[in-house]
Amino acid sequence: MRNRLKPNHLVLVTFLISLLGCKSRDEQIASTIEGSYILNKIEHQGFDITSEVIAAILSFNTDDNLKFKPPIINRKVGKSEMYDWLIIEEENEIKIKFDTNNKIFKDVFNVSFKIDDSSKQIHLFMKSSSTHISATRVFLAENFEDVKRKLILIN
Repeated sequence: MRNRLKPNHLVLVTFLISLLGCKSRDEQIASTIEGSYILNKIEHQGFDITSEVIAAILSFNTDDNLKFKPPIINRKVGKSEMYDWLIIEEENEIKIKFDTNNKIFKDVFNVSFKIDDSSKQIHLFMKSSSTHISATRVFLAENFEDVKRKLILIN
């Protein structure tokens, strides 16, 4: 007699595989935001501080823990700074909170995206009570259409 999976066992195995493959909503949002962005503009307390930026790249990483590498800003943000970040979802709004004492990033940011199909760019907007950031997604290994689909799913 051969060992066969019974239909109810097959359903259970399929369910477990799909459960393990499912990501929470926060994990889906984090993996969609993950990547590098070129800083277009940064304002802090109503002042445009873009001219003080030394390295205009910011990045969100989800490898081990959620880590954020801010842009390097003269006398304000150092090159070795990296912050933990977490997603807060309230009333269908995506928000990010950074674990830092840096006054530019120590706040809760509303996060939004604009998809520009004609130029195949994705624009990130982060706004807190004191800081406004505009950045454009850098596509290296990712495909614009894949990221666009993920963004549409989380909105």
